[in-house]
Amino acid sequence: MRRWGLALAVGLACASAWAADAPRIAAIRVQGAHLIDAELVRARLGVRAGEPLDREALSQGLKRLYASGYVQDAELWLDRSARGAVLIVRIKENPVIGSVRFVGNEEFSDRTLKKRLKLKPGDVLSERLKRKVLARIRKGYFKKGYYQVQAEIRTKKRPDGRVDVVVAIDEGVQTRIKRIDLIGVRAFDREDVLKELISREEDLGAAITDRDVFARDKAMADVQRIETFYQNRGFLDARVEAVSARLTMDRSGFALAYAVEEGPRYRVGEIKLEGDLVPDAETLRQAITLERGAWYSLAELRASVEKLTETIGSYGYAYATVTPLFHRRTHEGFVDISFDIEKGPETYVDMIHIRGNEKTEDAVIRRELR
Repeated sequence: MRRWGLALAVGLACASAWAADAPRIAAIRVQGAHLIDAELVRARLGVRAGEPLDREALSQGLKRLYASGYVQDAELWLDRSARGAVLIVRIKENPVIGSVRFVGNEEFSDRTLKKRLKLKPGDVLSERLKRKVLARIRKGYFKKGYYQVQAEIRTKKRPDGRVDVVVAIDEGVQTRIKRIDLIGVRAFDREDVLKELISREEDLGAAITDRDVFARDKAMADVQRIETFYQNRGFLDARVEAVSARLTMDRSGFALAYAVEEGPRYRVGEIKLEGDLVPDAETLRQAITLERGAWYSLAELRASVEKLTETIGSYGYAYATVTPLFHRRTHEGFVDISFDIEKGPETYVDMIHIRGNEKTEDAVIRRELR
Protein backbone atom coordinates (compact mmCIF):
# COMPACT_ATOMS: atom_id res chain seq x y z
CA MET A 1 0.00 0.00 0.00
CA ARG A 2 1.40 3.41 -0.96
CA ARG A 3 1.50 6.07 1.75
CA TRP A 4 1.50 9.54 0.26
CA GLY A 5 1.03 11.44 3.49
CA LEU A 6 3.84 12.57 5.77
CA ALA A 7 3.81 11.11 9.30
CA LEU A 8 5.37 13.35 11.93
CA ALA A 9 6.98 12.17 15.14
CA VAL A 10 8.49 14.21 17.96
CA GLY A 11 11.50 12.28 19.20
CA LEU A 12 10.35 8.77 20.06
CA ALA A 13 7.26 9.92 21.92
CA CYS A 14 4.06 10.81 20.05
CA ALA A 15 2.87 12.30 16.78
CA SER A 16 2.33 16.04 16.57
CA ALA A 17 0.39 18.31 14.25
CA TRP A 18 2.06 19.92 11.26
CA ALA A 19 3.63 23.20 12.27
CA ALA A 20 2.65 26.38 10.49
CA ASP A 21 6.27 27.13 9.69
CA ALA A 22 7.89 24.33 7.63
CA PRO A 23 10.93 22.90 9.42
CA ARG A 24 14.33 22.87 7.79
CA ILE A 25 15.66 19.38 7.01
CA ALA A 26 18.85 18.63 8.92
CA ALA A 27 19.42 15.19 7.38
CA ILE A 28 17.78 12.52 5.19
CA ARG A 29 18.02 8.89 6.29
CA VAL A 30 17.08 6.03 3.98
CA GLN A 31 16.04 2.74 5.58
CA GLY A 32 15.47 -0.57 3.79
CA ALA A 33 17.80 0.10 0.84
CA HIS A 34 19.73 -3.12 0.24
CA LEU A 35 19.80 -3.53 -3.54
CA ILE A 36 19.70 0.11 -4.61
CA ASP A 37 21.88 2.97 -3.48
CA ALA A 38 20.48 5.33 -0.84
CA GLU A 39 21.71 8.30 -2.87
CA LEU A 40 19.48 7.19 -5.74
CA VAL A 41 16.47 7.32 -3.40
CA ARG A 42 17.42 10.82 -2.24
CA ALA A 43 17.89 11.95 -5.83
CA ARG A 44 14.44 10.66 -6.84
CA LEU A 45 12.81 12.45 -3.92
CA GLY A 46 14.40 15.71 -5.03
CA VAL A 47 14.83 17.15 -1.51
CA ARG A 48 18.13 18.09 0.11
CA ALA A 49 19.40 18.54 3.61
CA GLY A 50 19.40 22.21 4.61
CA GLU A 51 16.26 23.05 2.65
CA PRO A 52 12.80 23.81 4.14
CA LEU A 53 10.42 20.86 4.06
CA ASP A 54 7.94 21.19 1.18
CA ARG A 55 4.97 18.79 1.24
CA GLU A 56 4.12 19.28 -2.44
CA ALA A 57 7.72 18.67 -3.48
CA LEU A 58 7.80 15.50 -1.37
CA SER A 59 4.56 14.27 -2.96
CA GLN A 60 6.03 14.73 -6.43
CA GLY A 61 9.24 13.09 -5.26
CA LEU A 62 7.34 10.02 -4.06
CA LYS A 63 5.66 9.73 -7.46
CA ARG A 64 9.07 9.80 -9.14
CA LEU A 65 10.35 7.17 -6.72
CA TYR A 66 7.46 4.80 -7.50
CA ALA A 67 7.77 5.51 -11.23
CA SER A 68 11.41 4.42 -11.15
CA GLY A 69 10.28 0.87 -10.46
CA TYR A 70 12.83 0.38 -7.70
CA VAL A 71 10.39 0.37 -4.78
CA GLN A 72 7.02 -1.22 -4.14
CA ASP A 73 6.25 0.79 -0.97
CA ALA A 74 7.60 3.87 0.77
CA GLU A 75 6.90 5.82 3.97
CA LEU A 76 8.11 9.24 5.02
CA TRP A 77 8.59 10.19 8.67
CA LEU A 78 9.83 13.40 10.20
CA ASP A 79 11.83 13.03 13.39
CA ARG A 80 12.11 16.31 15.29
CA SER A 81 14.66 16.61 18.02
CA ALA A 82 17.03 19.12 19.49
CA ARG A 83 19.47 18.30 16.71
CA GLY A 84 16.95 19.36 14.06
CA ALA A 85 14.40 17.73 11.74
CA VAL A 86 15.47 14.43 10.21
CA LEU A 87 13.52 13.08 7.24
CA ILE A 88 13.33 9.27 7.44
CA VAL A 89 12.57 7.40 4.22
CA ARG A 90 11.50 3.79 4.77
CA ILE A 91 11.30 1.76 1.57
CA LYS A 92 10.45 -1.76 0.53
CA GLU A 93 12.42 -2.63 -2.57
CA ASN A 94 11.29 -4.48 -5.64
CA PRO A 95 13.45 -7.56 -6.19
CA VAL A 96 16.22 -7.82 -8.77
CA ILE A 97 15.93 -10.64 -11.31
CA GLY A 98 18.52 -13.39 -10.92
CA SER A 99 17.45 -15.62 -13.80
CA VAL A 100 14.65 -15.93 -16.38
CA ARG A 101 13.11 -19.17 -17.63
CA PHE A 102 10.14 -19.91 -19.89
CA VAL A 103 7.84 -22.92 -19.74
CA GLY A 104 4.93 -23.94 -21.97
CA ASN A 105 6.07 -21.99 -25.04
CA GLU A 106 6.07 -23.85 -28.34
CA GLU A 107 5.12 -21.20 -30.91
CA PHE A 108 7.98 -18.92 -29.84
CA SER A 109 11.48 -19.99 -28.81
CA ASP A 110 13.06 -18.90 -25.53
CA ARG A 111 15.44 -16.70 -27.48
CA THR A 112 12.60 -14.95 -29.31
CA LEU A 113 10.67 -14.37 -26.09
CA LYS A 114 13.69 -12.95 -24.29
CA LYS A 115 14.28 -10.53 -27.14
CA ARG A 116 10.65 -9.43 -27.42
CA LEU A 117 9.82 -9.26 -23.73
CA LYS A 118 13.03 -7.42 -22.75
CA LEU A 119 13.18 -9.35 -19.50
CA LYS A 120 16.67 -10.20 -18.30
CA PRO A 121 18.77 -10.84 -15.17
CA GLY A 122 19.71 -7.63 -13.40
CA ASP A 123 16.39 -5.89 -14.13
CA VAL A 124 14.23 -4.73 -11.25
CA LEU A 125 11.02 -6.76 -11.22
CA SER A 126 8.32 -4.18 -10.56
CA GLU A 127 4.58 -4.64 -10.94
CA ARG A 128 4.71 -2.27 -13.87
CA LEU A 129 7.29 -4.47 -15.62
CA LYS A 130 5.18 -7.56 -14.98
CA ARG A 131 2.15 -5.92 -16.63
CA LYS A 132 4.25 -4.90 -19.63
CA VAL A 133 5.67 -8.41 -20.05
CA LEU A 134 2.23 -10.06 -19.88
CA ALA A 135 0.82 -7.50 -22.34
CA ARG A 136 3.65 -8.20 -24.80
CA ILE A 137 3.04 -11.94 -24.51
CA ARG A 138 -0.64 -11.52 -25.32
CA LYS A 139 0.09 -9.19 -28.22
CA GLY A 140 2.64 -11.55 -29.76
CA TYR A 141 0.39 -14.59 -29.46
CA PHE A 142 -2.69 -12.72 -30.68
CA LYS A 143 -0.83 -11.90 -33.90
CA LYS A 144 -0.29 -15.62 -34.42
CA GLY A 145 -3.96 -16.39 -33.77
CA TYR A 146 -3.64 -17.69 -30.19
CA TYR A 147 -6.53 -15.90 -28.49
CA GLN A 148 -6.79 -18.44 -25.69
CA VAL A 149 -3.27 -17.73 -24.42
CA GLN A 150 -2.76 -17.42 -20.68
CA ALA A 151 0.46 -16.37 -18.95
CA GLU A 152 1.71 -15.72 -15.45
CA ILE A 153 4.98 -14.71 -13.82
CA ARG A 154 6.20 -16.85 -10.93
CA THR A 155 9.11 -15.94 -8.68
CA LYS A 156 11.34 -17.79 -6.23
CA LYS A 157 13.40 -15.76 -3.80
CA ARG A 158 17.13 -16.40 -3.40
CA PRO A 159 19.06 -16.03 -0.13
CA ASP A 160 20.75 -12.90 -1.53
CA GLY A 161 17.37 -11.21 -2.13
CA ARG A 162 17.26 -11.68 -5.89
CA VAL A 163 14.50 -13.73 -7.51
CA ASP A 164 14.43 -16.44 -10.15
CA VAL A 165 11.63 -15.73 -12.61
CA VAL A 166 9.57 -18.35 -14.43
CA VAL A 167 7.25 -17.14 -17.19
CA ALA A 168 4.59 -19.84 -17.49
CA ILE A 169 2.63 -19.79 -20.76
CA ASP A 170 -0.45 -21.79 -21.71
CA GLU A 171 -0.73 -21.14 -25.44
CA GLY A 172 -4.08 -22.83 -26.02
CA VAL A 173 -4.99 -23.52 -29.65
CA GLN A 174 -4.97 -21.21 -32.64
CA THR A 175 -8.27 -19.40 -33.07
CA ARG A 176 -9.60 -19.96 -36.57
CA ILE A 177 -12.19 -18.14 -38.67
CA LYS A 178 -15.50 -19.97 -38.50
CA ARG A 179 -17.47 -17.68 -40.80
CA ILE A 180 -17.05 -14.61 -43.01
CA ASP A 181 -20.17 -12.51 -43.67
CA LEU A 182 -20.30 -9.98 -46.51
CA ILE A 183 -23.11 -7.55 -45.75
CA GLY A 184 -24.36 -5.39 -48.61
CA VAL A 185 -22.70 -7.40 -51.42
CA ARG A 186 -25.24 -7.55 -54.26
CA ALA A 187 -23.43 -6.90 -57.53
CA PHE A 188 -21.18 -9.97 -57.30
CA ASP A 189 -21.35 -13.51 -56.03
CA ARG A 190 -20.18 -13.93 -52.46
CA GLU A 191 -17.62 -16.53 -53.53
CA ASP A 192 -16.04 -14.18 -56.08
CA VAL A 193 -15.40 -11.59 -53.37
CA LEU A 194 -14.14 -14.16 -50.85
CA LYS A 195 -11.52 -15.36 -53.35
CA GLU A 196 -9.87 -11.92 -53.15
CA LEU A 197 -9.37 -12.09 -49.39
CA ILE A 198 -6.27 -13.17 -47.51
CA SER A 199 -8.46 -14.62 -44.76
CA ARG A 200 -10.34 -17.86 -45.33
CA GLU A 201 -13.12 -19.69 -43.56
CA GLU A 202 -11.99 -22.78 -41.70
CA ASP A 203 -11.50 -25.82 -43.94
CA LEU A 204 -8.81 -28.40 -44.69
CA GLY A 205 -7.19 -26.44 -47.50
CA ALA A 206 -7.03 -23.20 -45.50
CA ALA A 207 -5.69 -25.04 -42.47
CA ILE A 208 -2.65 -26.22 -44.41
CA THR A 209 -1.62 -22.61 -45.15
CA ASP A 210 -3.01 -21.13 -41.89
CA ARG A 211 -5.10 -18.70 -43.92
CA ASP A 212 -8.05 -19.52 -41.69
CA VAL A 213 -6.14 -18.41 -38.58
CA PHE A 214 -7.56 -15.11 -37.41
CA ALA A 215 -5.18 -12.14 -37.28
CA ARG A 216 -6.37 -8.56 -36.93
CA ASP A 217 -3.85 -7.19 -39.44
CA LYS A 218 -5.06 -9.69 -42.07
CA ALA A 219 -8.66 -8.73 -41.41
CA MET A 220 -7.84 -5.05 -41.90
CA ALA A 221 -5.82 -5.78 -45.06
CA ASP A 222 -8.88 -7.53 -46.46
CA VAL A 223 -10.82 -4.27 -46.16
CA GLN A 224 -8.50 -2.78 -48.77
CA ARG A 225 -8.78 -5.89 -50.95
CA ILE A 226 -12.57 -5.74 -50.97
CA GLU A 227 -12.56 -2.05 -51.90
CA THR A 228 -9.98 -2.63 -54.64
CA PHE A 229 -12.02 -5.54 -56.02
CA TYR A 230 -15.02 -3.25 -56.44
CA GLN A 231 -13.07 -0.21 -57.66
CA ASN A 232 -11.46 -2.28 -60.41
CA ARG A 233 -14.94 -3.21 -61.68
CA GLY A 234 -16.61 0.17 -62.03
CA PHE A 235 -17.58 0.92 -58.44
CA LEU A 236 -15.59 4.12 -57.97
CA ASP A 237 -17.06 4.96 -54.55
CA ALA A 238 -17.24 1.45 -53.05
CA ARG A 239 -16.23 1.38 -49.39
CA VAL A 240 -16.14 -1.06 -46.51
CA GLU A 241 -17.96 0.99 -43.91
CA ALA A 242 -17.41 -1.36 -40.97
CA VAL A 243 -15.65 -4.57 -40.05
CA SER A 244 -16.32 -6.65 -36.96
CA ALA A 245 -14.67 -9.70 -35.45
CA ARG A 246 -16.69 -11.57 -32.84
CA LEU A 247 -15.09 -14.29 -30.76
CA THR A 248 -17.27 -17.32 -30.13
CA MET A 249 -18.33 -18.08 -26.58
CA ASP A 250 -15.79 -20.90 -26.22
CA ARG A 251 -13.05 -18.68 -27.76
CA SER A 252 -12.40 -21.36 -30.39
CA GLY A 253 -13.12 -19.22 -33.43
CA PHE A 254 -14.05 -15.86 -34.94
CA ALA A 255 -16.97 -14.70 -37.03
CA LEU A 256 -15.91 -11.88 -39.36
CA ALA A 257 -18.34 -9.44 -40.93
CA TYR A 258 -17.65 -6.75 -43.55
CA ALA A 259 -20.32 -4.12 -44.23
CA VAL A 260 -19.93 -3.02 -47.85
CA GLU A 261 -21.43 0.10 -49.43
CA GLU A 262 -21.20 -0.61 -53.15
CA GLY A 263 -22.37 2.73 -54.49
CA PRO A 264 -23.19 3.35 -58.18
CA ARG A 265 -21.28 1.67 -61.01
CA TYR A 266 -19.58 3.86 -63.59
CA ARG A 267 -18.26 3.56 -67.09
CA VAL A 268 -15.48 5.87 -68.25
CA GLY A 269 -16.84 8.99 -69.93
CA GLU A 270 -14.75 11.85 -71.31
CA ILE A 271 -11.00 11.79 -70.69
CA LYS A 272 -9.33 15.20 -70.56
CA LEU A 273 -5.83 16.55 -70.07
CA GLU A 274 -5.29 19.82 -68.19
CA GLY A 275 -2.35 21.88 -67.05
CA ASP A 276 1.17 21.55 -68.42
CA LEU A 277 0.88 19.34 -71.51
CA VAL A 278 4.49 18.23 -72.00
CA PRO A 279 5.47 17.44 -74.69
CA ASP A 280 1.98 17.64 -76.29
CA ALA A 281 -1.56 16.36 -75.80
CA GLU A 282 -1.33 13.63 -78.43
CA THR A 283 1.79 12.07 -76.92
CA LEU A 284 0.27 12.17 -73.47
CA ARG A 285 -2.98 10.54 -74.62
CA GLN A 286 -1.02 7.53 -75.82
CA ALA A 287 0.08 6.96 -72.23
CA ILE A 288 -3.49 6.68 -70.93
CA THR A 289 -4.66 3.06 -70.60
CA LEU A 290 -8.23 3.90 -69.53
CA GLU A 291 -10.73 3.43 -72.36
CA ARG A 292 -13.86 5.45 -72.90
CA GLY A 293 -16.98 3.35 -72.44
CA ALA A 294 -15.22 0.66 -70.41
CA TRP A 295 -15.98 0.05 -66.75
CA TYR A 296 -13.95 2.36 -64.52
CA SER A 297 -10.88 0.59 -63.08
CA LEU A 298 -8.65 1.80 -60.27
CA ALA A 299 -5.80 -0.37 -61.61
CA GLU A 300 -6.05 1.25 -65.06
CA LEU A 301 -6.25 4.71 -63.49
CA ARG A 302 -3.04 4.09 -61.51
CA ALA A 303 -1.31 2.70 -64.60
CA SER A 304 -2.33 5.80 -66.58
CA VAL A 305 -1.01 8.17 -63.89
CA GLU A 306 2.26 6.23 -63.74
CA LYS A 307 2.77 6.23 -67.52
CA LEU A 308 1.88 9.91 -67.81
CA THR A 309 4.42 10.75 -65.07
CA GLU A 310 7.10 8.65 -66.80
CA THR A 311 6.39 10.27 -70.17
CA ILE A 312 6.65 13.81 -68.80
CA GLY A 313 9.76 12.84 -66.82
CA SER A 314 11.48 11.62 -69.98
CA TYR A 315 11.32 15.20 -71.27
CA GLY A 316 13.30 16.59 -68.34
CA TYR A 317 10.59 17.04 -65.70
CA ALA A 318 11.48 14.46 -63.05
CA TYR A 319 9.20 16.00 -60.40
CA ALA A 320 5.99 16.16 -62.42
CA THR A 321 2.73 15.38 -60.61
CA VAL A 322 -0.44 14.04 -62.23
CA THR A 323 -3.70 14.36 -60.29
CA PRO A 324 -6.87 12.64 -61.54
CA LEU A 325 -10.09 14.65 -61.08
CA PHE A 326 -13.53 13.07 -61.31
CA HIS A 327 -16.83 14.42 -62.53
CA ARG A 328 -19.58 11.90 -61.82
CA ARG A 329 -22.65 11.72 -64.03
CA THR A 330 -24.45 9.38 -61.69
CA HIS A 331 -27.82 9.28 -63.48
CA GLU A 332 -26.11 8.43 -66.76
CA GLY A 333 -23.68 5.95 -65.17
CA PHE A 334 -20.54 7.71 -66.44
CA VAL A 335 -17.56 9.36 -64.78
CA ASP A 336 -15.50 11.96 -66.66
CA ILE A 337 -11.83 11.98 -65.72
CA SER A 338 -9.43 14.91 -66.06
CA PHE A 339 -5.70 14.48 -65.54
CA ASP A 340 -4.35 17.70 -64.06
CA ILE A 341 -0.62 17.96 -64.82
CA GLU A 342 1.98 20.06 -63.03
CA LYS A 343 5.33 19.56 -64.71
CA GLY A 344 7.39 21.10 -61.91
CA PRO A 345 10.92 22.43 -62.40
CA GLU A 346 13.01 21.17 -65.29
CA THR A 347 15.89 18.96 -64.20
CA TYR A 348 19.36 18.57 -65.68
CA VAL A 349 22.13 16.02 -65.39
CA ASP A 350 25.19 17.62 -63.84
CA MET A 351 27.73 14.83 -63.47
CA ILE A 352 27.66 11.11 -64.22
CA HIS A 353 29.80 8.82 -62.07
CA ILE A 354 30.43 5.32 -63.39
CA ARG A 355 31.48 2.59 -60.98
CA GLY A 356 32.04 -1.14 -61.15
CA ASN A 357 33.13 -1.21 -64.79
CA GLU A 358 36.26 -3.32 -64.65
CA LYS A 359 36.31 -4.42 -68.32
CA THR A 360 34.53 -1.61 -70.18
CA GLU A 361 36.03 1.87 -70.47
CA ASP A 362 34.07 4.89 -69.17
CA ALA A 363 34.01 6.45 -72.66
CA VAL A 364 32.20 3.43 -74.12
CA ILE A 365 29.51 3.56 -71.47
CA ARG A 366 29.11 7.34 -71.77
CA ARG A 367 28.68 7.02 -75.55
CA GLU A 368 25.76 4.62 -75.00
CA LEU A 369 24.10 7.07 -72.61
CA ARG A 370 23.80 9.81 -75.22
